[in-house]
Amino acid sequence: MNRTIAQLQTVARISRLLLLTQRLLQAASVLLIIALISGVSDYLLRLPGMVRLVSDILVIVLGSIWLGTRLIYVSKFSPSLTDLALRVEVLYPHLQHKFASAIDFLVHQPESTHSSAMRRLEDLSLDRVEEQMSDVKLKRLLNPTQTGRYACLLGLMLVVMLLIASTSPQSFSLAMQRWVNPLGDAQWPRRVETVSLNSQLVWPSDSPLPMQLAVERGYHTNMRAWLNYRFVWPDRKRSWQSVLMSQQGQSDDKTARFERLIDLDEQLMATDLPAKIEFYYQAGDGQTRLQTIDIVARPSVTQVELHVTPPAYAVGLIREQSTTWNITEALSATLRSARVLTGSTVQMKLLLNKPVMAASAGQILPGLIDAPDAMVTVDEQSPNHLTLKWTLSRTVQSQVQVTDDHGLSNISDQQYRIEAIADQLPSVRLTEPAADVFVLPTATLPVIASSRDDVSLERLSVTSQLKADDSKPVILDQQTGRQSELTVKTSLNIKSLGGVPGDVFELVAIAQDSFSLNSQTHDPVRTSPRLITVIDEEKFTQQIRSELGVVRQMALRLSAEQQLLEKAPAQSAKPRQKRVTDQLGQHQKTIDRIKQRMSENALKSEALEQIVDRAAMLLDQAKNASADAVEKLDQPQRQASAQQQKRVSKNLTDLVELLDQGRDALTLQLQLQQMQTQQEDLQAKARKLLPNTAGKTAEQLDEKTRKEVDELAQQQQALSEQAKALINRMRQTAERLGQQEQAQDQASAQSLAQAASTAQQQGLSQSMQKASESASQNQMSQTMQKQQESLETMKQMREQMAQQSKRKQAILKRQMAELAEMLKQLITRQQQQVDQLAKVNDLITLVEPQVVLRQNTISVQDQAMGNPQTQQVGQTIDQAVSQQADAVGQLRQQDATNARTHEVQAIAHLKNALTAIEEAQQKAEQDQQQEDRDELQKAYEELAQQENQLAAKVKPFAELETINRRHRRDLGGLAGEQNQLRDKINALKEKVEQTTLFLMLHEQIDEQSQQIATDLRQGQQLKAANRNQKSIESRLRQMAKVLQMQSEQEKFSDAQAGDQSGGGGGGGQQQSAGVVPPIAELRLLREIQIDVHEQTRIAQQENAPASRIVNLSQMQRELADMGQKLIDKFMQNQQAQPVVEQPKVEGDAE
Repeated sequence: MNRTIAQLQTVARISRLLLLTQRLLQAASVLLIIALISGVSDYLLRLPGMVRLVSDILVIVLGSIWLGTRLIYVSKFSPSLTDLALRVEVLYPHLQHKFASAIDFLVHQPESTHSSAMRRLEDLSLDRVEEQMSDVKLKRLLNPTQTGRYACLLGLMLVVMLLIASTSPQSFSLAMQRWVNPLGDAQWPRRVETVSLNSQLVWPSDSPLPMQLAVERGYHTNMRAWLNYRFVWPDRKRSWQSVLMSQQGQSDDKTARFERLIDLDEQLMATDLPAKIEFYYQAGDGQTRLQTIDIVARPSVTQVELHVTPPAYAVGLIREQSTTWNITEALSATLRSARVLTGSTVQMKLLLNKPVMAASAGQILPGLIDAPDAMVTVDEQSPNHLTLKWTLSRTVQSQVQVTDDHGLSNISDQQYRIEAIADQLPSVRLTEPAADVFVLPTATLPVIASSRDDVSLERLSVTSQLKADDSKPVILDQQTGRQSELTVKTSLNIKSLGGVPGDVFELVAIAQDSFSLNSQTHDPVRTSPRLITVIDEEKFTQQIRSELGVVRQMALRLSAEQQLLEKAPAQSAKPRQKRVTDQLGQHQKTIDRIKQRMSENALKSEALEQIVDRAAMLLDQAKNASADAVEKLDQPQRQASAQQQKRVSKNLTDLVELLDQGRDALTLQLQLQQMQTQQEDLQAKARKLLPNTAGKTAEQLDEKTRKEVDELAQQQQALSEQAKALINRMRQTAERLGQQEQAQDQASAQSLAQAASTAQQQGLSQSMQKASESASQNQMSQTMQKQQESLETMKQMREQMAQQSKRKQAILKRQMAELAEMLKQLITRQQQQVDQLAKVNDLITLVEPQVVLRQNTISVQDQAMGNPQTQQVGQTIDQAVSQQADAVGQLRQQDATNARTHEVQAIAHLKNALTAIEEAQQKAEQDQQQEDRDELQKAYEELAQQENQLAAKVKPFAELETINRRHRRDLGGLAGEQNQLRDKINALKEKVEQTTLFLMLHEQIDEQSQQIATDLRQGQQLKAANRNQKSIESRLRQMAKVLQMQSEQEKFSDAQAGDQSGGGGGGGQQQSAGVVPPIAELRLLREIQIDVHEQTRIAQQENAPASRIVNLSQMQRELADMGQKLIDKFMQNQQAQPVVEQPKVEGDAE
């Protein structure tokens, strides 16, 4: 048993050691766990040093307490042998109630006070227990499992720590440093990398400061970035401000940009400058270093003083200028300007808010960069003051640009404009006469001239000179003096100048100013010559009558207005009646001008004076009556005003002698055009409805579509009725105008009749009616077909009405031919009367034939006077009628000599009338040729433009390297357009069939067009095709150009011929040269030669291929052939020209 006791004692010692080991292992494991958790939490949360310090203290304190209590417990732990025996009995049930007692007996045996018998029993018990201890293992009392667990936990934690230390030694070391020395400098690597984008060292205070942060690593959604800043001065600092920044963008690599603007104007006053701003950024765990930026004011202009000294010649005439601009007082102004006379000395003084760097005048004011004499001075006592000085030769507009020591420039939008006002030429004008005038030799005209200059005038004079005369101009009057305004009032006496009919005097006002700069002066300024044309009394009277005719036309319109006013209500009639009064006053002024003109010309025509006086009286009466009607319209009784209105109508009716019959045709033409537009709109509606109605009956249409179809049918029906009414009005108007004698009215009648006949034959109204019926039956295709037929008919009608001008020319031509034939018959019969004078003894027998002849002549005169184009011929015939009347009187008096004289003079007048009518015929023919030439020119220009547009479409294809199927399809369409254009060009050939060069060009163009179409269809030689298109365009424009030159030359020649005729002679009409005269072909040859020369020059410069040179050579040879044919044509014309004889005027010998 002693051995057992020893074993139990060993178990007790081992158990105590195990308990101590457990507590130590437990403490070490917990410490490692706490260290791991602390390191991970610090890594994740970036714990502040103070938190770590407090945590360390808590761990140490609590750990010490825990470990201390555990160690005390271990030190007190000492299990008794009895307790261990009891645990053995638990492990070994067969020893229950035995082993513990036996151990207790052994442990307490020396102290036992029992008897020997009791000892024997104890020994017996011990022996029995000892016998049963053979299979008992007391080491089972020790349980190292818990110790092993703590050891494993500790080992696990050591492995984890070793793994962390081996895999991330830097992080492990940082964690150890941060926890061992919580207030040290050891920091975890930041998860968010922040970079400040502010590299500025200086920033202007007038601009918001952009604070920019870049997150280069660690960005996550909804991350916030903060700007921390404060303003610092040498003597004070503001508190830190933290503001949230705005995110500007995010990229896929987890980076982002943040920005925040600091409004310096709001946070800093002008007195706070200069200042510094300290700042740093924070985002996540990222933080930038502390930065500093200097905040300073930009240089700026606060005041500008401008002083201008005028040039030497203007000193004393204009004052010196001084201007001060306070820039800070009007920040909204962006332009400060001053108008300065060119040559003035400008001194511009700038007051700045701070000193600036030295610079040249051109740098400070860029507008002076080319001013050689510009200079800059700085006030030494006030460095903020700069002065620019230069001589102004041109307008200067610029901003002031200055830079301070920090490199900051002013950014003001303020513009400074020193406008150089050139000393303008003086303005001069002739107030009287206000326009070119025709006067009689007895005229005395008032002459008033005035002149104005921006600085000063030296002299103003008025001169008169006979046109086309080399004699020195006559000074009528002049004024001198250094003044800004001068006026000359004088008169022009035609008789004192020796003026006769046909003379043309040029009246000119001449002004000279005082300009003198750099040895330069202004030339005298002259007005455009006012032409004073001296005419005879007959022409002057005709002009007066023409002016009276204008008054008549105006009176006609007022008469129609007055008739409407008689029926209008008083309330609406009053303002209109007042306008009639005003217009009558204007016409009265026209009559007064006519009277004044007659007075200035000293015209002695009692009949004309009576007409003018009568017209003035009627207008005065009409005006007074209209004014009375206006006043009486306010009265309750309308009858009083109605009488005055009737008086106005009667007075106006007395002035009207001819009604204007040409308006009806124009009105109908406009109505036809409007009806065509309405039909086009209806056709567009039908086309829009077609997709929704195709394949459906009227009953199958939805309500909306059905409503639109019914509306279309109704509108088409209404248009059909309008067409029927329009055709009837055309017929009626044609019948009425056909009864007039005027060529214009007859031409209008023919055009209207032809248009109405076309509408009737092609069933215009019926086509519109069928279109309406088809629309109501939902047959849109048929509706559109009938609408198209109606449009084609109206197009033909408009084309026929457009022929009115040509019909008028034809009627005039026929009327003049008839008139010429009748004049020839009259001349023949009158010549027969002259011949009979020598054969008849009794002159009384010749009276009756002469009277009949005179009546026939009067009839011809009436016919001539009925046509405005032949009224002058009628006046000439009237002179023949007068001579015939005198001849009748002489025949009755048996005075053969005087009778013969009057009859010969009658023949001369009739021949003059015949000559005039022939000239009018030739003029009409020339006008017709001019019209045809203008139409041909316009057609060539339009075709050239179309060819240009087509060439632009082909050009992209010509630049392609390969042509695919789609390109060929598009080129095929362009080939079709080229053929259409070719047909249009060929349609003009018939108009130039009598020419040589034009016809040859048409043939060349036709060949080129064919080749172009072939190349386009085949998709080959597209560059050559494009060049041919440009060649065609060039040829068309050249033909149009020479036709325009020909038209301008003929108009100029006609104007010169008219001047020569008006100057007293009548040069006659030029021979008609045709639509395309030979001279035009010669000009065309020259234009083509210039073009070929230019192409040859370009080909030489570009080193063109041989094929292009060959083409140019061929063009040159063809051009030579054209020139030869044109020369042959000129030679034929010259050989034929001498055969033409000038017609002789019969009766000249008489």
